[in-house]
Amino acid sequence: MSNQGVLWQFVDNEYLLWIIAILLYGVGDTSTTLWGFSTEGANEIGPLVGPLMETYGLGGLFIAKIASFFVFVLIWYLLWKPTRVAVPLALIFVGGVITVWNLVMILSVI
Repeated sequence: MSNQGVLWQFVDNEYLLWIIAILLYGVGDTSTTLWGFSTEGANEIGPLVGPLMETYGLGGLFIAKIASFFVFVLIWYLLWKPTRVAVPLALIFVGGVITVWNLVMILSVI
């Protein structure tokens, strides 16, 4: 199978990629972050989310998550096919890495 064939398979399944991105970036990262806050010794280290949470509490986390998601959707909307498939793929990657990182940090303090 050629690389172009693989790319177009991603493009053809773009909405499935968005569902996975929402599950990992939105649900996975957010839920493990909230779980982390319920354990002693865990805190937010993100350079943008950390200050928002200091100012607005948990609302800052949701503000950052919702705002960043809308920015990513806007970027996706403005890009041409097939390059725009990179947006949900990036969210899948980042969401997966952050979710696993959060789980490792939580398990290290409980």
